[in-house]
Amino acid sequence: MAASQNGQEAALTAELLRDVLGYQVRITHTLIKRIFHEKFQDFDLTNVEFGMLLIIKAMPRCSQRSASEALGTPATVAVHVIGKLIERGLVSRERDPDDRRNYNLALTAAGKSLVNDGLRRSRIAQSQMLAGLSDRDVATLFGALRKIQDNLRDILCGAEE
Repeated sequence: MAASQNGQEAALTAELLRDVLGYQVRITHTLIKRIFHEKFQDFDLTNVEFGMLLIIKAMPRCSQRSASEALGTPATVAVHVIGKLIERGLVSRERDPDDRRNYNLALTAAGKSLVNDGLRRSRIAQSQMLAGLSDRDVATLFGALRKIQDNLRDILCGAEE
């Protein structure tokens, strides 16, 4: 009887959480991180480090500050991540000739090669994650996620005032 009761409680809990956005996002995020770890294990990178490489690829010669903001990480975290990427020879950092207080970031040849391989793997993994969704479903999903992100930023900005 206890096993039956535990099964009923688990089903009730699952039903309650089914429509809780934060729970669904958390479970999805956890699964994506596990897949990232599996697919990128030989890169010896965290998902944040790979994200930083993608930002630097998308914004060549960007400042540390703009890379940090684009990735949505605190500056202290970004400095640590960038330092690790520089140590590994994936990123170079040079003084900004227009403002000597700032540094510009760029991918090294090794960084470019790793990012290109990572993007290829990422595309494959993403197509597996989105299997069964139509192009329209995918567009709706990404549009809804961007709208939720905008709403959350608005809420956070309102909380700061």
